[in-house]
Amino acid sequence: MAPPPMPQRSERSTPAPVGRSPGPGGTGLRLSPSPEPPLEAPHLEELRQAHRRSRPLRRAALTASVSGWSTLALGLGAAPFAIGDLQTLALSLAFIALGYNELCARRALRRLEINAPMRLALSQLMLGGVIVGYAVLSIADLGPIRLTANPVDAPLIQGGSIDQESIESMTRALSAAVYVGLIVGTVLFQGSTAIYYITRQRSLRRFLGSTPGWVIDTMHALRAI
Repeated sequence: MAPPPMPQRSERSTPAPVGRSPGPGGTGLRLSPSPEPPLEAPHLEELRQAHRRSRPLRRAALTASVSGWSTLALGLGAAPFAIGDLQTLALSLAFIALGYNELCARRALRRLEINAPMRLALSQLMLGGVIVGYAVLSIADLGPIRLTANPVDAPLIQGGSIDQESIESMTRALSAAVYVGLIVGTVLFQGSTAIYYITRQRSLRRFLGSTPGWVIDTMHALRAI
């Protein structure tokens, strides 16, 4: 028995090329039909909600980036002045290590690691400890400070001129005041920043608990965190 004949293609049923208008001699362009979107409206809304919930984490990562790079730059900038000065060398190395550590913790936060906010808080506390320790040692190196009602007026009353000892004592007093101000400012700034990072851990737990896994994977792929 002979096989059935092959169907003949009709000229009128031949589809037109994509991007060209049908018909003989047609040269005009036309839009190709858009494919079906891979995500439906509820999926897109879930992504928008997750991006909004991740805002505190993105702000914390930006803060850590600025703080980490600033600390690293200060450490590298102090390195040329540390030649022959062990105290400055120790401060420079500590700043470099703490800046690098904070940048690593920032990357951990962007990967949504649950311990990342605590690592950032500890980094700030260690940075504050280094600065406070440096200020305390610097005050101790100033030597004794002679406290008078007015270190400038006292020599003037006694001898009509300001002696060298009074000038040095006044300079040490002003330097000590600067270091005390540095200690107070460091405690306030680094302490408040550490508290800020600790509060971000609650935001991270809330984000992980309310965000589907596929949304987190999508945000990682798009670098949206």
